[in-house]
Amino acid sequence: MSTERVTRLQNSRDNIEQIVEAQTLAWVAAGCPPTFSVDGESYQWDSWLASKLAAIESLDKLIQRAQPFYMRSRHRG
Repeated sequence: MSTERVTRLQNSRDNIEQIVEAQTLAWVAAGCPPTFSVDGESYQWDSWLASKLAAIESLDKLIQRAQPFYMRSRHRG
């Protein structure tokens, strides 16, 4: 896998982390509970966060697979 693709995957992961952080701060600042409704739309923090964390985990696995594997050994002599 190319380093360009790894960079794109890492950028996607970073973007998701930034979204989670920004949304968390916004909800805390607004004093919103973890689950609430506004204008007939329901927001469930637990479900939203779980989906974002699953995406981050999936991207971590793709990034790990895309990078070369090195095994270090010590010379015994």
